[in-house]
Amino acid sequence: FCRAYPEIELEIAASDEMVDLANGGFDAGIRLGQFVAPDMVAVRLTPPFSFVVVGSPDYFEHHGYPAHVEDLRHHACLRLRRSNGAIAPWSFVDGNETIEAIVSGPLIAHDYPTLLGAAMQGVGLAQTPRPIAEGPIAQGKLKPVLEGLSATTPGVFLYHPGKRQVLPKLRAFIDHLKSAG
Repeated sequence: FCRAYPEIELEIAASDEMVDLANGGFDAGIRLGQFVAPDMVAVRLTPPFSFVVVGSPDYFEHHGYPAHVEDLRHHACLRLRRSNGAIAPWSFVDGNETIEAIVSGPLIAHDYPTLLGAAMQGVGLAQTPRPIAEGPIAQGKLKPVLEGLSATTPGVFLYHPGKRQVLPKLRAFIDHLKSAG
């Protein structure tokens, strides 16, 4: 985008906090679809994707494989702390039923790459977005489990207030993202 539009100054502020665009002085944000407010205009950036529970071959060799969500209470589960301070439960879907599993384990992190790295080191199991786990799975560094119960997110969206007129710089950015995707 910066090469295509050198006259536009792009500032990116990365945070896991649920920032209010207007109060934060932002033109747009990027979030998982389930966290975009209904009064916002949403532009899809990714297709829907699932969350996958993964562990290293070494971890499974020493601790076995969980066959059911209930088995997770006997495993070291690596957890995510959300920006509001809460520990994120692990979500699963069994038919039409959503299951929120409260898990425990030796590590809490604030981001998925840290959880993924710890899982690759054999520290425990992690539940992460499938797209970031696909490389390590393909390389044999991680193995997925409980795949038939994976929860799915609508995907990642750029969102902005539903104003009548979108600023030209934001319109250029949205159009650039759409053409690159």
